[in-house]
Amino acid sequence: MIRGIAGGVLGVCLFGGALASAQSPYHPLGEPHPFAVGDPFSATSFAPPTNSPLENPPQPAPLVPNPNPNPNPSLGAGQPNPVGPLPNPNAGNSLAESLVNLPNANRAMSLAGGSLADLDADLLSLSYSSVGYLDSPAILRQLRIRYDTAYGANRPNRAEYFYPRGQPTGPGLPRPEQSLDYQDLSILIEQPLAANFSLMAFTPIRWLNPDINSNAAGLSDLQVGFKYGLIQHTDRLVTFQLLTTVPTGQGDRGLGVETVRVQPGLLAAQRIGERGTLTGELQYNVPLGGSDFAGDVLRYGVGLSYGLPQADRPWVMPVLETVGWTVLDGAESSRLPNGMPMIQDAAGATIVNLKAGLRFGTGTAWDAYVGYGRALTGEVWYDEVARFEWRLRF
Repeated sequence: MIRGIAGGVLGVCLFGGALASAQSPYHPLGEPHPFAVGDPFSATSFAPPTNSPLENPPQPAPLVPNPNPNPNPSLGAGQPNPVGPLPNPNAGNSLAESLVNLPNANRAMSLAGGSLADLDADLLSLSYSSVGYLDSPAILRQLRIRYDTAYGANRPNRAEYFYPRGQPTGPGLPRPEQSLDYQDLSILIEQPLAANFSLMAFTPIRWLNPDINSNAAGLSDLQVGFKYGLIQHTDRLVTFQLLTTVPTGQGDRGLGVETVRVQPGLLAAQRIGERGTLTGELQYNVPLGGSDFAGDVLRYGVGLSYGLPQADRPWVMPVLETVGWTVLDGAESSRLPNGMPMIQDAAGATIVNLKAGLRFGTGTAWDAYVGYGRALTGEVWYDEVARFEWRLRF
């Protein structure tokens, strides 16, 4: 049986932006105008009096340095202040046009110990994509490498969600299976085409370790899809996502489902206080074909993360998630002691998992996640799972 836990945290992000300019430290305003003399309607106002400022011009007041020329008192007195206001990538309380192609010079604006409102667009999108098992609503330009290892899958053909019905009545494994473990290594690329729209592709490689059937390894099913941002504000995100599973894995080896499945869904994230982020999802997985085992599956979940990513130092965010699935129709089979399959209705089966993990990184160029999940219900996709993930922003 193949069991391995692999993961990597790669890369060190070194970046910086400097805003250096000078503003005059003097305060020359507030002096009375030297030519505003006399009553404009009197005769004497047209000729300068003997004590007129024109004959005895007043000496200018001494130039007094401003004790705090910086308009941002949190940066301290006497420090140089940039000319003009600092650029605000989140102007108008909207992330549109700032989540993509943000200038490098604006990427170090987070203050140590600051609030979520202080974060620039890159850091803000990281705070909204800290979950490890739920899908993130943030539109990201990313390369993600993920490794899952799961144990104790006792109904892998349920609704043909993991792999198809077994032979001879289906295209799945040759013999009825009672339990299996598996490992998935996947690569995801997400590329934004606009501030609120991105395309993505997800390619996994699977190692399957059944109890009864032979071990197998190879390409699993490809997933392609897109995200469309419906709401993009600094305090909340709502995104529509559509994923399509393309049957590139071999079902008779347990590496794929042997049918196209589509999964539309809504993803959301909401700021909670200064450092908390609440993330949720509701997705509907539908088979476009398959055997009489194939069925619709509703996926849902909620997650809470705490902390803020930092632009110039290492950061860590703990994450707690609950993910659930409810099978709406379809069938499943289990193995009887005599080796024959026992077929039963899968409709109504509900599975709930609890996941806990940490997301960490340095700046915005890369981050990683490590987490562990366990089933809370009698019905399971697996008893336990561990996940390791590394993400590169480019």
